[in-house]
Amino acid sequence: MSGDLANNAVHSNEVVHRSLDIAGSAPHEEENHERDTALTSLPSLLAALRRRYPFILAFGLIGALLGVAAAAARPTTQSSTAVTTLTSRNLDLPIDSIYSVNQMIRVTMPNYLAYGQDFSVVNAAAAAAGIDPGAAEGGLALTRDPDANVISWRFTVSETADAQKGLVAAIDQFENVVESSAPKSPAGKPLVAVEVNRPPSVASVRSVSRPLAGFAGALVGLLSALAVVIARARQTDTVTSRDSIELELRTPVVAEMGDDDASRAQGWRYAAAALAKGREPQRILVLGGRVAPLAEDVRLLQDSVTDLLPTVMPAVVVRTLSADSDIPRLAGGADGVVVILVRGVDSTGEIGGQMRSLRHLCRGHVVAILDDSENAKSTAAAPRARVRERPALRRRSVL
Repeated sequence: MSGDLANNAVHSNEVVHRSLDIAGSAPHEEENHERDTALTSLPSLLAALRRRYPFILAFGLIGALLGVAAAAARPTTQSSTAVTTLTSRNLDLPIDSIYSVNQMIRVTMPNYLAYGQDFSVVNAAAAAAGIDPGAAEGGLALTRDPDANVISWRFTVSETADAQKGLVAAIDQFENVVESSAPKSPAGKPLVAVEVNRPPSVASVRSVSRPLAGFAGALVGLLSALAVVIARARQTDTVTSRDSIELELRTPVVAEMGDDDASRAQGWRYAAAALAKGREPQRILVLGGRVAPLAEDVRLLQDSVTDLLPTVMPAVVVRTLSADSDIPRLAGGADGVVVILVRGVDSTGEIGGQMRSLRHLCRGHVVAILDDSENAKSTAAAPRARVRERPALRRRSVL
């Protein structure tokens, strides 16, 4: 009996001193690494869309109604356009003088553009169009060509007004303002004139199609709803069952564990059997989601592997998916990976990209364990230690 106890003590000492990469296995508490924000997998998104399709359709319907209402509330308008040029009037001047006048016009174009919004110009347009001067001021728009002395005009009024007549009157009054303010020749004639390159056009009516507005509103509503659904799928889709892990992360779940010792021991035996299938796992990477794995769980995994393969004493590296940045490097050197996900705590959206990388980099099997223990859930809300401790499980007697 004393020999058995001695063997147990030696066995426990060996387990504690195996090549565990626990010191430094999780980052210092003060370090903040940015979490992975990769999109969830396509099955996850499709599942989210199926669950929330009434919400999406409701957003589309609301958008369509708002689009039709906006089209109905917007009044029908009509517009007339024209193009004018500011140029030298007195062509009998010397060429140098004509050039100087044209240069002067180009330099002072902002001033001439302001003349187009002069009070007298706006009043003339309002009177001719039969509208209030305030409405005429808001409907009269002038733009200049930066490379020429050209001004483009647009006069927009309500459907009942006459945009063409209003723009004709505005350009006539603009010509009077320009000639009265322009420099004069020695003969007293203004050196700057307004040439109408394209007279005011017949007014064109502009209105928003209600069907088109409804379609645009529905499209905006649907896209907004999809954005909300995708954002929630990325940020709030927590692990709920082994099926959700296997569907969304495409990783087999080998066990579900609770707080009792028996379920945890059995779960790690299943994990060891999955990792040892067809290979001898000498180096195993154990990853937690937001919660660091238990030191006792690591020991159970090592014992289970050794029970299956007596010649193998695996080294175990412990990390957390939500905080560590060296996981790809570690996965590349691992013979197997076990990911522990806590029900209701870990998010498939946050770790989806990392799980894809693990499957690609690891040369062995990648499996998951669903942890439903209250101990893990309570630890998720508390500051993480490097490796969580838990009351030691009763050791199996070696008889």
